[in-house]
Order: sequence, then structure tokens, then C-alpha cells
Amino acid sequence: MTIPVENQQSYVHNYVIEHYIYTNKVQFEPNLYSHNNVSFSLYDGKKEYPIPTSDLEVHLYKILADSMNIQSHYTDQKHQSELVIAAFGYSTTVPMGKIHS
Repeated sequence: MTIPVENQQSYVHNYVIEHYIYTNKVQFEPNLYSHNNVSFSLYDGKKEYPIPTSDLEVHLYKILADSMNIQSHYTDQKHQSELVIAAFGYSTTVPMGKIHS
């Protein structure tokens, strides 16, 4: 199944939000959300529940890492991961740097 490009970001956002809510046992059932590079604001019609964009970005990386099969075709998985990360639309985190001795 191919998701139209214009819908990819929405699908990735919804998946990461729902996965975040489930894994963190958040008692909130949003039906709308807004987002920017600082936070995702979830709404249930009465209340707002903010999640830092960087937290969702890290959560997305965990989902991707957990879904990879090292024994499989790494280049295909790497390409798919890059597409998902691009569809997320934000890059608010930076990798750890290496200590040079």
C-alpha cells in the first residue's frame, strides 16, 4: 500500500502520537492536534495535552530501531526509515558527539 505524499506526515504523526500515548500510559484520547518545532498539542474537545516535539522525535527513533531486523536487507530498511523521518517533518534533536582524546 502506498500512502499519498500529501498524507504521509499526518499518518506518521498520528502513529507516533498514538504509540506515545499507549506506551506511556497517558490517560488522554485526542481527536485533534496541532504542531510546531517546539511541541505537539493534543486536544480532546475539552482539554489540551502538550508533548514536546523532541520527545516525539526520540520516540519515533525508538519505534524505528525496534522495528529493524538486522539480519534483513539493511539498505532497504535504512531507506524506509529515512522516508518516515522525513515525513515526520522535524529535526529538533542532535546526535551525541564523540569525545576526542
